[in-house]
Parts: sequence; structure tokens; C-alpha cells
Amino acid sequence: MRTAKHLRGSSRAAAGAVVRASRARVALLLAQTIAFSAYCCGTSPLGGQAAESQGRWKTGVAFRQQLDALVGIRWSSNPVRAALTNLARNQGVAIFLDRRADPDQKLEHTANNLPLRTLIDDVASQLQLGTCRVGAVVYVGPKETAAVLGTVAALKEDQTRQLPAAVRARASTAQPCVWPELSMPRELIEQCVSRVGLRLNGADQVPHDLWPAVDLPPLTFAQRLSLLLAGFGLTFEYADDGTAVRLVPLPREAVLERSYSPRGSADAVAARVVQRFPAARVTAAAGKLLVVGPIEVHEAVEDLVHGAPRKTPTGKPSAKGTVVYTLRIENKPLGGVVAAVAKRIEREVRFDPRVSPKLQELISFEVKQAELDELLRSMLTPVGLDYRLDDETLTIVPAQ
Repeated sequence: MRTAKHLRGSSRAAAGAVVRASRARVALLLAQTIAFSAYCCGTSPLGGQAAESQGRWKTGVAFRQQLDALVGIRWSSNPVRAALTNLARNQGVAIFLDRRADPDQKLEHTANNLPLRTLIDDVASQLQLGTCRVGAVVYVGPKETAAVLGTVAALKEDQTRQLPAAVRARASTAQPCVWPELSMPRELIEQCVSRVGLRLNGADQVPHDLWPAVDLPPLTFAQRLSLLLAGFGLTFEYADDGTAVRLVPLPREAVLERSYSPRGSADAVAARVVQRFPAARVTAAAGKLLVVGPIEVHEAVEDLVHGAPRKTPTGKPSAKGTVVYTLRIENKPLGGVVAAVAKRIEREVRFDPRVSPKLQELISFEVKQAELDELLRSMLTPVGLDYRLDDETLTIVPAQ
């Protein structure tokens, strides 16, 4: 039988446990509040470690170049989030996984000497997902979202330039995008909006959720908010007076309309754009170029308009002055060989999504004093592939 003294002792112990648990919860909430406040103020809750992390991410030209770098991986039952996180850190290219993707799904994937962008696309395809770029971040998520997100984010960037000067300055300044473990997306969104001096309407469309810690390179307001909302199938609109944003559904289709002033003939540039992007709407008139299409088209047009240097093969000239190549390949992955050849002839390599299953096939061939067409066909024809070549790009496509 327990005595009154024992009961009083048990009561005091229980009360002490409750107090300790309460203090622990308060400490946890305080730590999260401090961390979240640091994020909202544009600083990092991780101090010097986060500053070092931010310096690790590639941006601008370095980001685009790294996407073309050749990489190799071997994943066996690796969880998706862990695999992509490690890949991102190793390559210095930030990858953002949509909340709707299963982070614990196991990956079985091996690649040798593939361009990083192709590797990420292949992994996404294996997961029945798509990819796009938002600033210096590769987004991986549902295909219907990936198809429009990059263009929608660019549209919001254009709209930001119409805001009042004070808001425009804050929204256009790229800030580190870091938040701690167990952050709530609705709070992240609310703070992202208030941080640039705007009001938020429609926050109730964002359900309660808890997110893992995220560390991304500096992003503008439109880029940050576009990524935060993507996982809920949402985007945003600015109020007419530029004082608020309203959350709205992400559109199923999105295009940008922009005008360019080419240095040379607008008709010539238009023809090159149409050849490369048949689905784009391109009009040349009075020395101007009007282009309507997704952000990927406009990125290519900007390279053409701003006078990107004409790329020429760097093989050995023959006696007739034609550039020829001598090459012997034995049991090498097709994707790596294509990437190496593209680098040699100073082209950006692109792969039609339908050829992805063939990129790991081992190929063997030999050419001597061959012109470029013979080299490419010796490499591609035996595996049922063909190519398209322009001044900037080598595109690998299925054979007709």
C-alpha cells in the first residue's frame, strides 16, 4: 500500500516532469522563432555555416556552365531527398524538391559522364516528375507544374518592375533563401510577403504543413514566392495599387511576350529562332523581334540578340580546308561521348526526352579524317538516333 508521503512525492515528480516538458517546448518554440526571425530579416539562423553554404551555390553563368558539366553517380536504394541533396552539394547547384514528391522513395540509378542537367532530368523522369529552373535553382516536381513554373516566375519578375519604387527595390534584391527544420509554409509565405512591404490576401489557401530545412542561393521576391507556392499549385498576383499580393491558382499554360532589337538582321535571327523552337511565335518588323514563348525560348533568344560568339568546330583542317576528326571509342556510355563531342565542337548539348533510355548504352566506333556529319552519324546511327545542329546547340533526337 502506498502511503500519503509516497503519493505526495509522486505528485511532485509528475508536476516536475510537466514543468520540464513545458520548458523544453518553450525552448524549442523560442529557438524556432529566433531561427525564423533571422530568415525573415535576411540573415541566417545558421550563422557562419550558412554564409559558407551560400558561397557554395553557383549562380549566373557559373550555374549554367555547371549544368553542362559531366558527372557520374551510382545510387542503390537511396532516398530521393537525400540523393538530390548530396548531388546538389557536390555540384554546387541548388535543387528544390516539391512537397508533393515522395522524399523517401528509393532511387536505383547509375550514370557515367552525363551532363548534370541530363542526369537531373533522367532522375525526375524515373520518378514521373519534371524539372525547370527558377533563378539559380533547379525545381523538381510534378510535370504540369514544372512545365509552367519557370515562365510564371519570369512573368512575376516583369510585373515586379511595375511596382512603386520602394517596393520594387526590396522585391528586386536577391536575398538568401534559408529556413530551419519544421518550418510552416504559410508562415514562410506570409513573412516573405511582409518582408518587402506588401500585404497578403488568400493565405488560407495554404494548408498546414511542416517542411524540412532548406538552403538555397539568393533569390528575388518573385523567385522565392514562386517556389514556396509551387507545391500547392498556386502563384500570386499584385494588386493594382502595388500594395498587396493575392494567391491564385497556377495556370496550366504560360508564355512570355518580349521585344528584342537584334544587332544584325531581325529576319535572320527570327529564322534561327523558328528553326530551333518551332512552337514559338516570332515576328520580325522594322528591325525589331517580337517573341512569344516560354522562358527557355527567351533565354536562347537573348544569347542570339546579345551577340553570343559564333561557335565553330575545333577539329583539324584537312588539305581541302574542311575540318575533320579522328576518333576511336570502345564501350563508352553514349551520353558521355555525345557530351564530349559537343564540348569539342563548342556546342551546348541537348537530348530529346525520348532518347534518355539510350544514353547509358555502351557504344564503339572509329572514324579517321571524318567530317563532322560522318562523325556524328557513326556515333548515333547504330543506336537509332539522329541529330540537329545549329550555331549554338547539338540536339540528339530519335531517328526518323
